[in-house]
Amino acid sequence: MKNNEFKVKDILVGKYSHFFGKIKIEKGVKIGHHCIIGFSSEDKESPFEFTNLDSKEVTFLGQGTVVNPFSLIFRGAKIGKNVEIHEYSRIGVGTRIGDGTKIVYGAKIYDDVIIGKRCIIAGFCCNGSKIGDEVTMMGHLIHKYPIHAIDIWDSDEAEEEPSPIIEDNVIIGYNSLIIGGIRIGRNSYIAAGSIICDNILPNKKVIMHRKYQKLKLCRR
Repeated sequence: MKNNEFKVKDILVGKYSHFFGKIKIEKGVKIGHHCIIGFSSEDKESPFEFTNLDSKEVTFLGQGTVVNPFSLIFRGAKIGKNVEIHEYSRIGVGTRIGDGTKIVYGAKIYDDVIIGKRCIIAGFCCNGSKIGDEVTMMGHLIHKYPIHAIDIWDSDEAEEEPSPIIEDNVIIGYNSLIIGGIRIGRNSYIAAGSIICDNILPNKKVIMHRKYQKLKLCRR
């Protein structure tokens, strides 16, 4: 769908935004210019319809949510109330985002990611990663990829790579790498630029010791 700015049921939609598939949008939602909502790479030309139904295929935007210009939300994503999605962000298929969360400029969130309430999320979240409530995540949640990724990219038989789990009230600093199916315990702090390949227990602080260029584990 291509439009000039218009209002539907207390929803504000900017110019040249496009909708695909089934869309459920609550009151007070604002969608900026040049956004794509409900996109599916399998069916680029499907018409859209507003619906009151709930299903896996329905793309949902909760009351008071703001989607800023040039953002892409894939089909089946569920966005809670009062969420802010900043410019040039990507929200993958089936991803769920809790109430009051902010998705920072240019964030890349892939498929089936779960993000809790009142988070701040930037950087990169790989498929299937899980983030609890009140998390600040400014790094990258990534798979290990023990074999060349192209060999399993389109294979239905390939085992799904384990994804990171971030518990409640964790802070992950800018440009940190959280790699593989590990768990970062609640109330932990991961300093900017850290590389984490093992579980971190709750209430821990991980910093990069500049002199020795190694990780140091401290009590938070």
